[in-house]
Amino acid sequence: EMTRTKIAPLALGAVLLGGLAFGPAIAHHSVSAQFDYDRPFAVKGTLSKIEWINPHSYLRVVVMEGGKQVTWNIESHGIQGMRKVGLDKEVLKVGNIYEVKGYRARNGTPSGYLTQLITADGKVFNKSTEDPN
Repeated sequence: EMTRTKIAPLALGAVLLGGLAFGPAIAHHSVSAQFDYDRPFAVKGTLSKIEWINPHSYLRVVVMEGGKQVTWNIESHGIQGMRKVGLDKEVLKVGNIYEVKGYRARNGTPSGYLTQLITADGKVFNKSTEDPN
């Protein structure tokens, strides 16, 4: 028969292991908590990196600002959300130039949340501002 002294350590262990296994899910954030819908941005630059991950994908765009290179970190939907609006590995290629628009990060860094991407040949991809997760 299980007693409380045996159940408590097992329960604690399950909680700790669960926290380790599901840590990234706990770190997930709402878009409005990190980005300010009242502070739009638009930059044009070279895609230097893309991370196709869930729950949010990340673009790194190198932009010339004030005569120097600034890397903007752009967050977007996860892989399925990106594909749903037509943004995939055929459209997004490192080395290509894109114009990106969205909402600035609240922390003041050169980063934001993607709402629109325009390719060098003028194709426009509009994203929902809703957080799909």
